Amino acid sequence: MTCQVRDGDALTKTAQQAKKAAASQVVATRPSSTGAAGVGQLVKHTRGQVPDYILHRKEQQRRLQVREEQEKARRALVPDGFRLVSQEERVEAEQASEALRARERAWGAG
Repeated sequence: MTCQVRDGDALTKTAQQAKKAAASQVVATRPSSTGAAGVGQLVKHTRGQVPDYILHRKEQQRRLQVREEQEKARRALVPDGFRLVSQEERVEAEQASEALRARERAWGAG
């Protein structure tokens, strides 16, 4: 359904007034923790705007979920009966194993 506008300037003016009215409807939310708005003043946002703390929380939850999925995928590669070890623990085990082999060679040769 289309409609024709007889006075385009009046329509534009009405739309601009509506935008100004929406922008002037500011809602007080909470006291400023950063002090950017001054002591005792409230941080304000426009109606319909999502507060930053909610956006940050959602982003943090998304990052945590991605990390958990990566860890789950990594652990799925480990066969039953095995375990994941850190690089340091692996190096220590290799050194201990090499020391045992050296002792066995020395014992067998002597």
